[in-house]
Amino acid sequence: MQIDGLMHNDVIKSDVHPTDTHGYSEVIFAATYLLGFEFAPRIKGLSRQHLSAFKPRNHYTELGYTLLPDRVIRGSFIEGQWDEILRFIATIRLKVTTASQLFKRLNSYSKQHPLYRALKELGKSPKTLFILKYSDELEFRQCIEKQLNRECSEFCVSING
Repeated sequence: MQIDGLMHNDVIKSDVHPTDTHGYSEVIFAATYLLGFEFAPRIKGLSRQHLSAFKPRNHYTELGYTLLPDRVIRGSFIEGQWDEILRFIATIRLKVTTASQLFKRLNSYSKQHPLYRALKELGKSPKTLFILKYSDELEFRQCIEKQLNRECSEFCVSING
C-alpha cells in the first residue's frame, strides 16, 4: 500500500498520493485526509461519481450554488466512531503497525462494521473536494497523470530490467 511508503519514507517527502482507479475508495480518502496527504486517484468514470455534502441539496440551492451535491454525508456515523477513527489514524501515524496491515484487518470485517462505515462517510467529503479540484484545474490533472506515468514507467523498468 502506498500509504506505507508515504509514512515510512524519511528520504522522499510527498504530500500527494496518486493512484489508479483500482486503488481508490472513500475509506482511503478519509485516511489520507486525516494523515495530511492529498489523495489523487485517476478515477475511471469520474462523471458518474457523486458529490456529497453535510447539508441537503436544497440548502445549497437556496444559497444559489450551481454545482449541487447528490448525497448527504451522515455525520452521525462519523461522530459515533470518532474516537475509533482517531485511534486508527494514530496507530498509522505513530507507526505502531503499517497502514496495509490495518486496512487488511478492516477490510476483512463486514462492510457494515461501524469503523468502516464511518471512514467511508468521512471520506466522501475529501473525495468531493478532489472531484471539484480535478474537474476545475487542468494543471492538477496533468500533475497526477505525470506522476502516475512516471511511477508506471519506473515500475515497468524495474520489472523488465
